[in-house]
Amino acid sequence: MAVGGLLIAAAIESFAAGGDASLAGRGLALVAIPAGSALLVGVLTPAAATLAALTSLGAAAARTILGTSAVPGSGLASVLVTVVAAALVMLGPGAFSLDARFFGRREIVVPRRRELPSRE
Repeated sequence: MAVGGLLIAAAIESFAAGGDASLAGRGLALVAIPAGSALLVGVLTPAAATLAALTSLGAAAARTILGTSAVPGSGLASVLVTVVAAALVMLGPGAFSLDARFFGRREIVVPRRRELPSRE
């Protein structure tokens, strides 16, 4: 929820910049809103998290390489969102997401360690 909320807030802030925003900033903001919304409610979590990671990574790259300031998020926050979104891609949806409701929860079961026979 934190990553989705942060993406939506950064996109709204980018749109509020007005005429200051570049085409890259507006494009990244248009992609960040659906990705953030999907992460906020927990639907299609791996795809939305991948899109969120690429969006925030693109925002950080646009900020540093192109020097544009009207992209969603700040430089360090974009890197943090990228890392957390990459973790969401690997971990998947949480227990209280729509993905878990639609597709069921997956539990990881670690088998017990077998005792090795002694060599006596």
